[in-house]
Amino acid sequence: MRNFWLTALLGTAVFIAAPARAQLQFTLNAPSQTYMQGTSATWAGTFLNTGATTLTFAGISFSGLPSGLTADDTLYFTNLDGTTLAAGASVSASIFTTAASLSLGPSTYNSNVTVTYTGGAPSPADANATLTSIIQVAVPEPGSATLALLSLPGLAFVRRRRS
Repeated sequence: MRNFWLTALLGTAVFIAAPARAQLQFTLNAPSQTYMQGTSATWAGTFLNTGATTLTFAGISFSGLPSGLTADDTLYFTNLDGTTLAAGASVSASIFTTAASLSLGPSTYNSNVTVTYTGGAPSPADANATLTSIIQVAVPEPGSATLALLSLPGLAFVRRRRS
């Protein structure tokens, strides 16, 4: 009888101490992207159901987006929303786009994207990933810069001839 209570107490302690873990593992297929001001980038993700029950995709949200970087979740609603994911199954899909305004300076920006689900483990908020956007300013190609430099002596010559 004493072994029964000892086993029951240890089992309870282990159960209580075990941290809650989301049943949906979510990773971005490209954790960072480089793109120009005034353009957009498409982000894809892979989702793995690590639990024993079927999940249903229920929503997407973004946090920490800097001013000038916008997220469009249309691809999520087209490709995943309401879709079920069986136990042990995975799915990859394009899930959102981000767009950089012309006022957004060149830098690295980090934000969070969270995909929620119903069914399974009680921690859907853990199904998130950090997205990193690296915005670069457009730089003229070397041929354009060379052409511009070669035109300066020609302009000087024309101006000198007119004088």
